[in-house]
Amino acid sequence: MTPVNSPSEILSVQLNTSSTNSNKILRKIRKKLKNDLIFPFLSALIFVFRILPRKTAFLLAKILARLAFWILPKERKKTIENLTLVFGKEKSEAEIKKLAQEVFINLALSGVDAIRLIKYQDKIAQMVEVENEEIFDEAYRRGKGIMTLTGHVGCFELMGPYFNQKGYKTAVIGRELYDKRLDKILVENREKSGVQNIPNSSSVKEIIRVLKEGKALGVLIDQNSSKVRNVKVIFFGRTVNAPVGPALIALKTGSPIVPLAIVRNSNNSYRIIVGQKLEAKEVEDIEKEAVRLTQECTLFLEQIIKKYPAQWVWMHNRWGD
Repeated sequence: MTPVNSPSEILSVQLNTSSTNSNKILRKIRKKLKNDLIFPFLSALIFVFRILPRKTAFLLAKILARLAFWILPKERKKTIENLTLVFGKEKSEAEIKKLAQEVFINLALSGVDAIRLIKYQDKIAQMVEVENEEIFDEAYRRGKGIMTLTGHVGCFELMGPYFNQKGYKTAVIGRELYDKRLDKILVENREKSGVQNIPNSSSVKEIIRVLKEGKALGVLIDQNSSKVRNVKVIFFGRTVNAPVGPALIALKTGSPIVPLAIVRNSNNSYRIIVGQKLEAKEVEDIEKEAVRLTQECTLFLEQIIKKYPAQWVWMHNRWGD
């Protein structure tokens, strides 16, 4: 027979359970208080960046980025670790530290232009040039939609509005932010720029419907996420997780896959680089083919990041589990 727990044992279990629940509640309270403090600051910052001239906004962003580099030790450490992982054999510690600072600055500048999208409604075409736009155009005109796979390079928020202004119907799959108030601002920013926002919690049917409407659908594939189905691909010589869903959906719908990325030029204009359209091979193993296509897009992003290392988000734990 299983022995009956003594009153002291039962009390101990109850106390441990109560303590665990209390800790969870305290964490939630601390998180809410933290978000409630951050949100007014970010809201004020967004307002300031939108009313300032672009040149002045960039100057302020650079100052804040340099400050962030020193007051965010966790992000600074991860940025330097990842840069060392990739470039440690060809760059000195001083060069990597300098590059890490540039990463923070470029992220801030991209953030400013993302925030100011609403102000750029009639200027985006003058701010952006495109390499290989004919590839994008040919894929779009097939009428089956395009699965455009990209990453957190440069001001990626600018690509959807640019193509929308050029007459292409666009949509993006966006991860919902930790704060619903900030997420609302981000979504409104996209939608006012003519880009349909699809939360990453949406069903596969919703994504397929968007492609069947002939839209160009933008998906970011360069970060780890436990909320999607991942496969293993090689990124800078090491194994990482990458979402395989976009490639599987493209294979199912017959939508062409086009990798692309955007980078900032030295004069603060932008250049969208469109990669070669990826055609599916006739194979029996669809899963294997989806992995191949995902790997091809990851390799495209790697080549862009290698050429413009300061314009990627190196503080992300890309090589983690």
